[in-house]
Amino acid sequence: LTYVAAYPSAGIWTAPDWAVTNIDPGQTEVLTLEVLVGADTSGQTLTNTVSHVQDQDDSNTTLDDLEATIVVTSADIGVTKTVDNSSPLELANINYTISVSNTGPNTATGVSITDLLPSELMYISDNSGGAYNSGSGLWTIGTLADGQTKELLITASVRINTVGITITNTTSNLIADQGDLNPSNNVASVSIVPVREVDLSLTKEFVDGTDVPWIANLKMFEIKVTNEGVSIATGVEVTDLLPSGYSFVGYSSTVGAYNYVSGIWDIGQILPGTVVVLTIDVIVLGTGDYENCAEITAINETDIDSTPGNGDPTEDDYACAGITYGTDLDLGVEKTVLNNELTPNVGTQITFKIELTNHGLLDAYSVQLRDIIPTGYQYVNYSASSGVYNEATGIWSLSSIAKQSTEELLVTVLVNSIGDYENCVNIIESSNSDSNALNDTSCITVVPIAIVDLELDKRVSDNKPTSGDEIEFTIRLINKGPSLATGVQVLDNLPSGYQFVSYYSTEGSFDEISGIWDVGMVYLGIEEELVIRVKVLSTGEWDNTAEVYTCIEVDIDSTPGNNNPDEDDQDTVEVDVIIDLFIPEEFTPNGDGINDTFEIDNLSVLYPNFKIVIVNRWGNKVFEYQHSGNPNTKPIWWDGYSGGAVNLGSGDVPVGTYFYTIEFNNNDRAPQTGWVYLRR
Repeated sequence: LTYVAAYPSAGIWTAPDWAVTNIDPGQTEVLTLEVLVGADTSGQTLTNTVSHVQDQDDSNTTLDDLEATIVVTSADIGVTKTVDNSSPLELANINYTISVSNTGPNTATGVSITDLLPSELMYISDNSGGAYNSGSGLWTIGTLADGQTKELLITASVRINTVGITITNTTSNLIADQGDLNPSNNVASVSIVPVREVDLSLTKEFVDGTDVPWIANLKMFEIKVTNEGVSIATGVEVTDLLPSGYSFVGYSSTVGAYNYVSGIWDIGQILPGTVVVLTIDVIVLGTGDYENCAEITAINETDIDSTPGNGDPTEDDYACAGITYGTDLDLGVEKTVLNNELTPNVGTQITFKIELTNHGLLDAYSVQLRDIIPTGYQYVNYSASSGVYNEATGIWSLSSIAKQSTEELLVTVLVNSIGDYENCVNIIESSNSDSNALNDTSCITVVPIAIVDLELDKRVSDNKPTSGDEIEFTIRLINKGPSLATGVQVLDNLPSGYQFVSYYSTEGSFDEISGIWDVGMVYLGIEEELVIRVKVLSTGEWDNTAEVYTCIEVDIDSTPGNNNPDEDDQDTVEVDVIIDLFIPEEFTPNGDGINDTFEIDNLSVLYPNFKIVIVNRWGNKVFEYQHSGNPNTKPIWWDGYSGGAVNLGSGDVPVGTYFYTIEFNNNDRAPQTGWVYLRR
């Protein structure tokens, strides 16, 4: 035995003596000695004897226990170590089995061993039930009987970037309370060399599973790269260069960065069984190439079933996706007239309806249509569901039109009396290609109904003339449109109280018999005039009416020839004729046709029941007449002839003065007498 240490409860130990000094009655002191059993003492019995002295006599006759005996035991503890896969894949799990055996001859106690995993491995689990500390590598075994073996199973994962490296796992510090008869089997070691097996595959599709674009023609490509192998893949790059049919918006990736200019997605490494994802947001353009292909173009390892960057579409590292309707993009336009007013009246407003339809599956941008208003119309206003219309250029500009939708432009115009009435609209610009040019233009033609507004005004130069005067009737005819008036005739049948003298007109001719003023055409805003000169008679009708009698076009507010005084194409002037009673003082019945009778103007008109008696200076009656009472019947006037006794030869009375008496037979006027001189 070899002294190691002493632990006295009192006193001082100085090998080999323990000086206790004083011990009180009932007091006990203890000395503990730690010694090392010699390695070559296996099987021996070793006795340690103690002796003591004190100042006093020992009154206890019982013998002291002065010896302690030990039998030195030993064991042969050995360790072996195995691994289930000496060429594991990176990131694969491997199992180490550490077996500790006691081949005797004695039971071993306090057995432990250290197995600290190399840094290239990552601890996963063990089966020790807590006896193994993965941090320190200490496996506390405890008691190991003679012939007994205990095993520890440690599961570890091979870390990345260990391919080709020899990784050695060695145990250490196999110890027990007993001496080891054979230290040569106290260490065990095993080595592994990791390898890799990579199988990358790539898929590409639209993230929503369809090629139908979202709002604003947005779509999202999704590229997935899966490591189906059992090893990590490093230096991985995917190339996805967007074709001309798409515009890059942005991207998102679970790993790495994407450069849309080069099209390279720099992934780096992919763990086995892992899927990495890149999504690319794009705007689908209206023209271009739409097939978008992606391929794994770089990898440090060898892929078991494909070659990166070889452009082979049959390999699983190559995939394509794209829209299928690029050839079906179509904008169409249709023009109609609201309420189907294809025969509007000239001068009225109609509204053209232009419907632009996006028949395709892509929103269209920067769309322009041209609709120049022809000369047959005058622009009034517009309204549009989208965009702006410029009436000067005829351009309807829309920033966009959604797929499968229709936008509407309403253009209100005034129908002119003349001009071109065919109105066409055509699509002139769009961000999208158009597969059907047949519906890019739409035309419509209306057939306007000519509308006029003839107004007639009639005036008289003197509305209180004296019978026998000459006066003038003036008819003014104006066309307030909006159309040219044709086939125009005005009827002015002169009443019986007038005698036609002459006429003058700015247009056409006047027939005094039929009363028709044949004007012909009356232009918009032009005033035509007819002046009729007449002599006022003492009898008859004097109020004079003129009316538009015929017109080929429709008058907006009157009907020609309907004799409606309330319409503006008819007008009447009222004439109040002054009828004077004129009694001449002389007449000359000489047969020359001039002043051959003693005629009193307007006597029968004013006094239709008059009676006149004429006598000579001797009072002999030479003429007597009683009128019939009809003012329109011409009276019989004295012609210088007498049926009385004073007749001269032929019955003509001699030259001289004669005297008349007129009985008016009107209660308002007394008889009137006077004279008249007859000259031959």
